[in-house]
Amino acid sequence: MKHLLQLLIIIFVLSVNLLAQKQFEIEAVIVKDTFLVGEEIDLGLTLTNITDTAQHIIAFRTIDVQIFDSNGDEVKYNNVIMGMAHCFLMSQDEIKPGESDYRLYYLMDKYGNIAFNGAWTYYLESGNYKIKVSVTSSNNFREEKIIPFRINKPTGEELTFFNSFQNILSPVLTPKYDKKLFIEQLQALHKAYPNSVYSPILL
Repeated sequence: MKHLLQLLIIIFVLSVNLLAQKQFEIEAVIVKDTFLVGEEIDLGLTLTNITDTAQHIIAFRTIDVQIFDSNGDEVKYNNVIMGMAHCFLMSQDEIKPGESDYRLYYLMDKYGNIAFNGAWTYYLESGNYKIKVSVTSSNNFREEKIIPFRINKPTGEELTFFNSFQNILSPVLTPKYDKKLFIEQLQALHKAYPNSVYSPILL
């Protein structure tokens, strides 16, 4: 009886391992490990099918992207609707054997606890953070990638740009908003600081 029980346990363990085999090779990257407050942070995620059969990706079940601060607390979504699931794409995709699927996640569109004017660009405060990317295959094999990064407060010209940008944005969605003046101010700011790390946001 004892040997039979041991045999059943071995068979069960082998069955679980066979069901939960790795299906994707994951590559998750950000362009650098240090950013300034308010700078865009984009995550590139590549999933490569390493099996000999087509694999389906259902974003709201397969891909989970989270950000945690230095205390280990999760940074919540700034969008209530998107906060219902850790996802950005709701479509179902199929990856053929040996092929890859690449996705770009604009993290500051979804995360951040402060906005420039309460409606536009969000950003994280200075500090240490980490991105956790989890991919769960259809057979429940789960793999995680951790990407640490730091956010620093802007100084010098970058601080001037940052403050000016916020001041320009502040009248938006208010009765004081002047579209012509708004465009002129943005153009002047870009002309004065064409190489600022914030230029992509402005553009």
